[in-house]
Amino acid sequence: MENKKYLQIELRKKAEIKFLKDPDLIKDVLKSMSLNEIAQSMHELSVYQIELEMQNEELYKTQEELYNAKMCYFELYDMAPMGYLTLNADGLILGANLESAQILATSRKKLINQSFTNFIYSEDQDIYYMLRKKIAAFEKRQICELRMRNSEGKVFWTQITVNANKLIFSDISESRELRAIKEHNEILHNFSRKILQARESERKSMAREVHDQLGQIMAALKIDLIWLKHKIPQDSQGLMTKVDIMLGNINLGMQSVRSIVAQLRPLILDDLGLEAAMEWYVQKYLKSLNVKYNIRFKCEESLFNEDLKIVLFRIFQEALTNVIHHSNATKCSISLIQKDETLILQITDNGIGVTLEQIENPKSYGLIGIRERLYPYVGRLSVIGNEGKGTTLTIKIENFKKEIIDD
Repeated sequence: MENKKYLQIELRKKAEIKFLKDPDLIKDVLKSMSLNEIAQSMHELSVYQIELEMQNEELYKTQEELYNAKMCYFELYDMAPMGYLTLNADGLILGANLESAQILATSRKKLINQSFTNFIYSEDQDIYYMLRKKIAAFEKRQICELRMRNSEGKVFWTQITVNANKLIFSDISESRELRAIKEHNEILHNFSRKILQARESERKSMAREVHDQLGQIMAALKIDLIWLKHKIPQDSQGLMTKVDIMLGNINLGMQSVRSIVAQLRPLILDDLGLEAAMEWYVQKYLKSLNVKYNIRFKCEESLFNEDLKIVLFRIFQEALTNVIHHSNATKCSISLIQKDETLILQITDNGIGVTLEQIENPKSYGLIGIRERLYPYVGRLSVIGNEGKGTTLTIKIENFKKEIIDD
């Protein structure tokens, strides 16, 4: 509004100056005109004045729009978070925004008429050369990543987008580092999964071998000793006692074999499935400790692949190990429920409760192992502990039917 008033005042001043330069000419013209002609001229002047005012209004609006466009350009170009350069056909810099100067650690003035290639790292000059060749050949925007060196000698990674004589670039050193870390972590996760799979395969093989080979040998020894016992004369008490001791040792050995097999890989998991294996494990370890429990299994096990069964059982096993050895619980609730494409495994106890420090401890290898097993399935782990009120461990696997592809 102030600009408008200023413009009107300036126009008025200019008009008055022109009028004062030759006032007699106006008087002579008026003397030669009749009253009707003067009235007609006054009418035309009034209309012309209105037209001028309207033109003045339009001019003001145009000036305001130009100002707003200029400010918008300033915000979009000069204040942009990436470098914008205008190059000529020889690759010389004709224009640069503020971010360009900041990235290249110099002033905009010093950038003008410099060759853009001066800032490209020597070993990556060929990348930029090939980029320019593609632009010339295909006449469309091209993107690449290469290293640049600023005026202070610092080398950094950039992403460059070139379209005709316009070039956009930004420092992506940090994002590349994060991407490298992510890729490295992905490799570690895949490697960890391979190790877990290899270990499970080895455990399964060893469990079968121990059960079939050593179990059979122990069973054969027991049968032979029972046969031998029947052949010993009744009056040979010393010998009978020795055989009974040997039979007792064989029974202990067979129990040890079953225990080792169970720790390596419960054969019931392969023979009868996950639900039966979980039921057996709970009865074997919680019942013997007089821990009251309930277990709920509400899912279609036929939809689980072999790897998922192992993942679920090992997580369940790890959670129950914590209940048995650390929680001092008297009650435990276990559930495995399927809701559409989501699996939810939850183990709750009424023990001493896990603390936040224990959950976040980098040496909580049990939780680390659970997370590693869940990673291929993009599963989520939640552990909530209330001091003196127990702990609830929950895992969720969405879209569990999705096939995991080995890299």
